[in-house]
Amino acid sequence: MKRVLFLADRTALVNQAVGAFKAHLPDSAPVNLVTERPRDGRVFVSTYQTMVGKIDE
Repeated sequence: MKRVLFLADRTALVNQAVGAFKAHLPDSAPVNLVTERPRDGRVFVSTYQTMVGKIDE
């Protein structure tokens, strides 16, 4: 299974990206890492800051 990490610099862009993935690629099951706990998925969407925090954990 291939996975995609989509990074944005603002939470508003993360929310827009999740909405776009759901609208145009409904089978992609996007995971918003800013607001959701990590779970199985194919497309993960996050801010740079959130990812740095997760790396430091």
